[in-house]
Amino acid sequence: EYGCGFTGWTDANGNTVSQSAEYNINNITSDISLTAVFYEKEKGIKENDFESKPTVTASGNGKYEYINDGSSTHSGNGALKLTHNSQSGNFSIKIFGFLLEKQTEYEVSFYYKAIKKVWIYADSSSNGEFVSAEDWTLYKVKICPESRKTSLQVGVTTTDAEIYIDDLKIKNYYEVNANSLNESCGTATVTPEIAAYGDTVTFHADANYGYVFSSWRNEYGKIVSQSADFRPAVLDN
Repeated sequence: EYGCGFTGWTDANGNTVSQSAEYNINNITSDISLTAVFYEKEKGIKENDFESKPTVTASGNGKYEYINDGSSTHSGNGALKLTHNSQSGNFSIKIFGFLLEKQTEYEVSFYYKAIKKVWIYADSSSNGEFVSAEDWTLYKVKICPESRKTSLQVGVTTTDAEIYIDDLKIKNYYEVNANSLNESCGTATVTPEIAAYGDTVTFHADANYGYVFSSWRNEYGKIVSQSADFRPAVLDN
């Protein structure tokens, strides 16, 4: 199942007898009981928003609060209001409930509204830009954390201003690979090779002269399609 990986087959004594998902036994001479061992994959973040009110902490010369009056939100279900009352300085919030892996690409997007111009960023101040908008405007940036993190930092550099943030979402980006079991028999390609969670990619197989395409198999050897053109949604690498 999605979110789980296969480790191997073990016998009644707990010994691993195979690490292949498909294990064939010939010449059975007695009762056999094998156990399939699975593990839960570490989950990344698919998306999140302020409707669920994630845990937030603040640092710097500012404060935050949740707004639920509808007129001050983009979604109508609650927004985050950041207020900076000092002459100048930085203000950032950390939003917990996320797991950001090292050297993994993510897309962060949210709607903002800020009457005065502010410098806003996600994860790192180098990702930011000066923005101002009286109406809700979409902000989108790709990040690639240098270290593993358990929170997302959203920061604002401003002077005596306030900004509203709503509909915060994070998408994972995954590498997608296609390999031919034997390139002398045929070739395998996939487009695109990097895709966001839930996006559709296209696997294509071309059989060489004298050969026919059989099937696509995943990393565990399980057949996932018998069509030369296979278009699945990306849920993992």
